[in-house]
Amino acid sequence: MNTECSDRNQDVLHHVLSQLVSFLNKETCQNCTLVQCDEMKSAQQRVFIIKVQTSNNMDGEDQHDNDTKYVYAPSPIGKRILDVMGKSNGRLVLRIWKAGARWWNLTCNAQNECIKLAKSEVAGYKVARLAFECYYENYQSRDVIISHEQPRIYIPQVLYFFEDVTVGCNNPWALFSHAKQDGNIITKGASANTRSDKYRFCDEFIFQMVKVRREFGFDEPHPRHGRVCVDHALEYAMHVLNDIIIPMHTVFFTNASIMSKMKEDIHTLNRHNVYSNGRGITYQDMVNLYLAHIRKIQSKIKNENSQHLEDNGMYTLVQSLEDFVSRLWYENKVVQDFPLPFTLCHLDLQPQNMILCQSTISPSSSTPDQPQVSRNVPWIVSILDWEESCYADPRFELLLLCRKVVANRLQADKLWYHYSAFVEERFQRNKVGPMDPWLRLESVHSLLTMCLQGMNLLEGGRSPWEGNSDLRGKIDRELHRLQNDLGWSLS
Repeated sequence: MNTECSDRNQDVLHHVLSQLVSFLNKETCQNCTLVQCDEMKSAQQRVFIIKVQTSNNMDGEDQHDNDTKYVYAPSPIGKRILDVMGKSNGRLVLRIWKAGARWWNLTCNAQNECIKLAKSEVAGYKVARLAFECYYENYQSRDVIISHEQPRIYIPQVLYFFEDVTVGCNNPWALFSHAKQDGNIITKGASANTRSDKYRFCDEFIFQMVKVRREFGFDEPHPRHGRVCVDHALEYAMHVLNDIIIPMHTVFFTNASIMSKMKEDIHTLNRHNVYSNGRGITYQDMVNLYLAHIRKIQSKIKNENSQHLEDNGMYTLVQSLEDFVSRLWYENKVVQDFPLPFTLCHLDLQPQNMILCQSTISPSSSTPDQPQVSRNVPWIVSILDWEESCYADPRFELLLLCRKVVANRLQADKLWYHYSAFVEERFQRNKVGPMDPWLRLESVHSLLTMCLQGMNLLEGGRSPWEGNSDLRGKIDRELHRLQNDLGWSLS
């Protein structure tokens, strides 16, 4: 089976690369040759760093028609691609989607989920790029900026998105600018065309993440990517909050004019996500989604050997989940007392989804004009992997930062308070409300996802690393948190 999957992956790659070269030849009016194609680590999709060489004529002939004297010129897309390649030594990023599991659909991968995710992710990149451009142009000067120049956030540019609808292709692909372009580290105090040599790209922080971390009372394994260690988790999360989340949310909270430029892409985000009814996703929408999955599980129970479900503990869990979901209806009333504007959410702001950099100024060479700030975490230069992106209540982003990035309730409380104070002071709004209803929602979300996994209802979603005993242990730990930390007794 693994051999068949590998063969199919290679067939898809060869097909996509053939499409890509033909597309580049046509749009750039140059002879494009793919000279490098390196696959990068990715949990669900396929990502490649490619290098393209170009020559100025096609098939050894000048680019003009002798009869009409018409000179062929690159299309607008071709010009943009040539410009980007000129800045990155011919390097581009190719992303091929092959699955559609994400947090918003409880990691299920039902029919058409792949293309939905692809369209949503491309829209997420576009909206994020516009949001940060708007922030640096209109709002940055109002914020308190530390004395030395801090790196700007660079969002890769979507150069082309391809969906082969004629043959019902299940592997859409897209071409992006390369986030590690030479000189791509631009500081906040500089113009968009001014590069800085004060920083260098670095991956050390990602490689130092721990595979087992103490989280909300228990040791939790993270064998794939790991997590930021407990001692540095809050500092990293505050960096994410101050330099990514707050700038993005500032734009969505205050700039109505930019929303018109984002309208089409926001519509795409809405159309290809859960029950949002043409607007941003709310707490209640997720409760509705959970209820729909409970009904799905109940249908499966009727058609399966109930003894098997009792043996692995899933039958008892389903009964508890029914009660939990009904309680979330009442939690939603608390959330509704603190309305906030919808924003773009990334939802997976872990270090492996970032391009990071460190200062090149050593402490010994610091000067009053160029001080070296003591930091345990690197600066964030770019944000990648927008496959979880959605237009939603901004507290979803804050929730996943509090529950997945930091490691305990004390750290989470500091993040939640910091964001709440920002909303109150900057926008003269009420605070964002209590965190507990959101933590309870995330616990129910995790339990329901694990229940679907245990009952083989993910429809080919993300391949779990856990065996049955590991899964049972995770369920028991989450139930303990829900009962002992968040005050819900089990039915």
